[in-house]
Amino acid sequence: MIKTYEEQEKVLSEITVVSSEPDAVEFCFEADSDNGHTEQEIREMEQIMGLPLFKDYREFVKHYRSFEIVGDIYVDCDLNDTAEVTVIHRNNSKELGLNFPEDCYCIGNFEPGLPIFIQSSVTGTVYSCQVRRKGSLKKIADNFWEFMNAEVKHWQKYAAEYDTF
Repeated sequence: MIKTYEEQEKVLSEITVVSSEPDAVEFCFEADSDNGHTEQEIREMEQIMGLPLFKDYREFVKHYRSFEIVGDIYVDCDLNDTAEVTVIHRNNSKELGLNFPEDCYCIGNFEPGLPIFIQSSVTGTVYSCQVRRKGSLKKIADNFWEFMNAEVKHWQKYAAEYDTF
């Protein structure tokens, strides 16, 4: 189980492949940990959402300025973008067919058509939900680190299936 930022970066970097083969699957991991987000930026995000970040995700965005795996953005350079995505999903949850709890916010921005990952600002529980699929809210982790460990395993499996090691 990965417990530190350094371990996580090492594992993801080991499976990063950019191939010159014509139809090859590319696996890219990028993280900027030189300057994470400031308390002011986090407070602005929280103000837009009307919710505080749970402590483990708050620490993650304070550590990383950006964190992306194969186009999925777990920490955006502009936290206000993620805050606005949260507000849009929450305000339009009925029209989008989402079961989006009021105490939750989006954990980053993900490719269209993929599940939206959200975290409870009260309990830290992480859920996935699918747009236009009622009843798709599913608990996937007790906290953000458990979620990230599952994501790392997912991407390791993905890379292995597409022979990118």
